[in-house]
Amino acid sequence: MSLVNDIIPQNRSCLKVSEIVIWILNNINLSSLFRLKIQEHKINNNMKIKISILLLFILSFYTGFGHAQLRFYDNKTDKEYEITDTTDKAIVDKYLESINAKAIEFNSNKNSSSLFRIKNSKGIWQINDINNIEELYYLDKYSQNFPSPIMEEMGITTVSKKNKNYIFSFETENVFEAVPFHKIRIYTNTDTIYEYKNELEKTSLKTRLKYIALQKDNFWALAYYSKEDFKLYQLTKFKYPNEKELHECSMYKYLENLSHPLYPTETETLSFIHDELLNHKSKNTSVEYKNFSKYPIRIKDQKGNWRFYEVENYSPLLSKNQQKKYRLMNTSKDIEKWNVGIVERKSKKYIISFQEGNNIYHETWFDDIEIIEKTVSFYPDYPIMTSEGEDSLDIHGNYVFGKETYSILEKLLLQRDGKYALAFMDSYNNTLYQLSGFHFESTKNVPNLDYFSWEDPYTKEITNNYETMAAAHNILQELSSIDLIVPITFSELNNSDVFKVRNNQTKRWSIQMENGFKADQTLPIAASKIEFIDNGNPIYVVWCDNKVGFYNKTFQHFKPCEYDDFKHIFLDSQYGCALKKDGKWQLFDTQSADKLIKEKAKTIDELKQMWWNR
Repeated sequence: MSLVNDIIPQNRSCLKVSEIVIWILNNINLSSLFRLKIQEHKINNNMKIKISILLLFILSFYTGFGHAQLRFYDNKTDKEYEITDTTDKAIVDKYLESINAKAIEFNSNKNSSSLFRIKNSKGIWQINDINNIEELYYLDKYSQNFPSPIMEEMGITTVSKKNKNYIFSFETENVFEAVPFHKIRIYTNTDTIYEYKNELEKTSLKTRLKYIALQKDNFWALAYYSKEDFKLYQLTKFKYPNEKELHECSMYKYLENLSHPLYPTETETLSFIHDELLNHKSKNTSVEYKNFSKYPIRIKDQKGNWRFYEVENYSPLLSKNQQKKYRLMNTSKDIEKWNVGIVERKSKKYIISFQEGNNIYHETWFDDIEIIEKTVSFYPDYPIMTSEGEDSLDIHGNYVFGKETYSILEKLLLQRDGKYALAFMDSYNNTLYQLSGFHFESTKNVPNLDYFSWEDPYTKEITNNYETMAAAHNILQELSSIDLIVPITFSELNNSDVFKVRNNQTKRWSIQMENGFKADQTLPIAASKIEFIDNGNPIYVVWCDNKVGFYNKTFQHFKPCEYDDFKHIFLDSQYGCALKKDGKWQLFDTQSADKLIKEKAKTIDELKQMWWNR
């Protein structure tokens, strides 16, 4: 079937040229022209000639043979001349005289729409209008240069004035005077584009702008020209001595994503950065873009202070009042991926939350911080997904389950005055917990966080006991002498977590509860060891060097540290506390601390027998 069957009736002996012209313009591409089978139709010879002329015209249009040319009409000779680089000099001089110009220069790139430029009477070079060869772009005091192929594809060229260059937009006919430079380099990427039409694959290459490197006074800066709003955006100061250093700056990484086909150009972000950097009232010296952060735009002023901005509405992380008091630190991905940052005030550093409210945790200041992460594994209750999005099955048709891993924040190590403390950042509740005192000489001596977390025995998922952490934090803020605080249990009677705490100077243990209970009023502050035993009726075994006693779950009944040994023993239906003194064992009730039997025994077995025979 011929390509022209849709418009050529089989029973017609001739055709109107207009019909073929309309059909060709609306339905055919260049490659299709060569597949026209005119001989299949009854077209007379005269018609074939007309069609051939039409096809040649279209071919010449596509291949550049139909390029518009500059023409000059000489009134004296009554002749029209084509002005090209091969035209006789006398004819060219007459043309220049007719337009009051000094010289003409032709573009060596014959495929360019900028065919020539003319030097006017003021010595300024003007390029021909790419849309109208008879017109020139007029820019007062700026000489226009021929665009390179990539510049022309972008719709820009360079202009010069007083030994400085500027970028000129063909679309808006605007010179970007705010960004003068001496050298320019344009970097691009070439993408392979795959198109499918009628089940046939068509491959083409497309060039896209990567970034523009500008040099002024031996320093380089990064810029970007947007084809969306036809504006030039300077994105760094002229501060890089080596052009290759631009590859390392964060704005370069931002542009790599920005110019990717999957990422639309964010002209609002580019405009915000450009204005903050180049505003005549601006005291800003540099800008960075951290794509890993909730506040990716970073702008630094002359004093070295940073301001962080969101992308959605460009709101700053710190309010104006906070900016007067605190100085933001430009932190790394290791810290900010947990949605926190660091601020400084009077040489003290604090953590600031990136969550709603942007809380600054004034209670715990530090000089330095170390983030400790942990990779954990768990076994989900859903099967592995195939690349096609289906559930994985083995050869027997059974679901295939797998192991997944992820990173969690294990702990924070805070340093203050050369000493370290344990802390934890709860990103869910937007809270920082200090979990030890600043009393450890090195990070190796700081305790682990294990006793503040619970691990599911099946999935191995880690659950942090945030309420317990909060209680520990409050105690540590009240008692700075504590270096270690370890949760023991939760007291239903007191509605509070129970902790054993260690005094930094004496290294002795005591008991603390957040809701009003003060252990140093009830238990000996100098316990060398405290052991919690829970077999239905909890007890606290307290060692004071080589002497031992115990307390019941309410701390109201106890035996003081005046015994030589302790055993928690099972009798018949209950447990008892065996205490040894002067070589003899006695049996006591775990909660009342009363004697269960009056007799004493030399061994635990004898003591049990006395109980059974009571």
